[in-house]
Amino acid sequence: MWDGMNKLQGELILDEKSLKFRLSDFSESDLQMDLRLSEVDTVSYESVFGLDLKALKIKSVKGRSNLFVLDDAVKFKELILKARKLNF
Repeated sequence: MWDGMNKLQGELILDEKSLKFRLSDFSESDLQMDLRLSEVDTVSYESVFGLDLKALKIKSVKGRSNLFVLDDAVKFKELILKARKLNF
């Protein structure tokens, strides 16, 4: 996860109903994301560190957004969109 200044190490987890983020360094923290796929409004690419297609901005229907730097943002976006279609 990218907060605009720092990269927070963690794991972005996609299952058949939701998208979750769990911090690696702070497993006891409440700083976690748990978003139902039906609540995902948009998934877009963002440029981070001057690199295109390395980050995804995930915006919820409530207007909240999170930015994730990923090894394969293109593939993960495809997986999110495919899983979201299956839930509608």
